[in-house]
Amino acid sequence: MVPSKIFPDYKIWNKTKNEFLKGVDVLSALCQRFSIDFYTHKIHDDLVWLESSGIRTKSGEKIYDGDIVSGKNTDGGYGPEAIHFETLGVVSFSEIYDKWIVTEIGSEEVFDLYDYCLADKIIGNIYEHSNLLNIEI
Repeated sequence: MVPSKIFPDYKIWNKTKNEFLKGVDVLSALCQRFSIDFYTHKIHDDLVWLESSGIRTKSGEKIYDGDIVSGKNTDGGYGPEAIHFETLGVVSFSEIYDKWIVTEIGSEEVFDLYDYCLADKIIGNIYEHSNLLNIEI
């Protein structure tokens, strides 16, 4: 889990309904997060909590865990001679690196989200746009 913040910001994906929760549903989700079903004794696991990275795109959109972002990357060079190319990647928090990262779709190469954000825009997320990943969530 990502290091806690004083006021964490989340989007909540409902796996059963295949949609993000809004408004009052979020309050209900907070109650369910720590509840156990009385009859089955199972923890409610149909909700996926996606934390904000605290980083925004160039246009000001908040970037969350699981977002698919487009951005410019380089061939490793610096300055005017560096070759810039457009890439797509999935945002996640890496406990190994202890920071937000982007894993490039197709190559699995990992970039620091802060550096990557040159991020132009959010294309979607892994739940609503899994077709971009060629996987089933």
